[in-house]
Amino acid sequence: MMKNQDEKLYLFAFIILVSVIVLVKTSQSQEFRDTYINGVYFDQSGQAQSQALQPALAFYDTALFATPGTWPTGLAKQGTSYWLSDTDSSKLYKLSQTGGVIGSPYDTPPHGYAGLEFDRINLWAVHETTFKLYKINPAIGLPIDSLDLPRPDTSAPDRYAWGVAFDGQYFWHSQYGQDAILYKIDPVNGAIIDSIVPPVKMILGIAWQDPFLCGVDITTLRMYRFSPMLHDTVDSYDWTIPYPLGLHYDGAVFYNVSSKIDYGGDQAVYMVDIETGIEERIPAPAAIELYTAYPNPFNASTNINFSLPQASDVKIDIYDMLGRRVSSIVNEYMFAGYHAVVWRPDKLGSGMYFYKLQTKEYIDTKKMLLIK
Repeated sequence: MMKNQDEKLYLFAFIILVSVIVLVKTSQSQEFRDTYINGVYFDQSGQAQSQALQPALAFYDTALFATPGTWPTGLAKQGTSYWLSDTDSSKLYKLSQTGGVIGSPYDTPPHGYAGLEFDRINLWAVHETTFKLYKINPAIGLPIDSLDLPRPDTSAPDRYAWGVAFDGQYFWHSQYGQDAILYKIDPVNGAIIDSIVPPVKMILGIAWQDPFLCGVDITTLRMYRFSPMLHDTVDSYDWTIPYPLGLHYDGAVFYNVSSKIDYGGDQAVYMVDIETGIEERIPAPAAIELYTAYPNPFNASTNINFSLPQASDVKIDIYDMLGRRVSSIVNEYMFAGYHAVVWRPDKLGSGMYFYKLQTKEYIDTKKMLLIK
């Protein structure tokens, strides 16, 4: 008698599991049909298409001004001013809109800085050979702190640190050479949060064009745009400026610095306007929304996507079927836009879990199914 009851219970549980899978897949495909979420295009069937973004329609570049120094490498903007690093002279310059040097140039460590970025408060600079990310007070042009950048393979003779970009919360860092990697970096302690392996080896300057990370390869002279959600290239296209080193995006156009030493550039800062048509497909979010996790059901990891119409404190917690919190994956202030976080439940077993998004004005909870 007991055996028959157990068999009935197992059969009932199996039916429930299959029903949930079908329901989740149906819901997912309906929610993600013909739309972009965090740089990922979902087709009419709700399937993610990593190569579905439109190619560039036009490329316009304008030389703004010649640069000081002999080998400009890093570029960032602070309001209407520019910051420029030069490796040959080991100098850091602040420039006007027309390229005039503001004040005296600042001394930098030997061989100077490579990539530069301005995070709305401080200037950040990568040192190519020591794998340091320096936090610089822009009022005095001097480092006030530093982070050690990742260098997992110290035996690689041709790996160097170079680019830095700020996505509003975290830094992205480019390393070029034998095993080139793009790292997502914690701005507090320099820890690796995520990474992307690009299809090319010589991406130097990088910039954040929400929700994409952009970088130009100096050997193929192509710009690549990467989706942090997909960990993949979403598109690429020709870059007409020879030997591009520093890259910056100000929300409207790109700025690029080129060097002429041995590589055919002309040692100037360019303004680059790229028309892709993609901006029309990714409107600013009109409301807070928590989307269905993708993939769902999942095995090793899943992406939790949500939108914020304005900056807010955000919490995302994971709960099991008994209502116990098993993980807290977000608890921080986040900027407006489309966001994605990855959940990797390494030590948890198969079953139904709930993820809850909470802000001051909004709470929503959805289901996801872990199958190991």
